Amino acid sequence: MQQLSVDVVMGQNLRSLRAVAGLSQAELGARCDDNLSSQQISKYELGDNSISCARLIEFVGILNCRVLDFFKGVTPHA
Repeated sequence: MQQLSVDVVMGQNLRSLRAVAGLSQAELGARCDDNLSSQQISKYELGDNSISCARLIEFVGILNCRVLDFFKGVTPHA
C-alpha cells in the first residue's frame, strides 16, 4: 500500500480541523493575515500546495488546535 504524502495528510487534517471549528474555506481564508482565497485553502486541503511553517502556526491559532494535530497519520519514510 502506498503512503500518502505529508502534504496530502496535512491537508486532510486541515480539512477536518476546519470542519470541527465550523469554518468554511472562505471563512478560514478571511481570518488569515493575508486574507487567503478559498481556492488557496482548497489547494492546501488537497495537498496540492505545502503548508509552510509560518502558515501552520497561523492555522493553529485560528483553529485553536495543536501543531501535532496537523501531523496525525504522517508516517516517516524508511
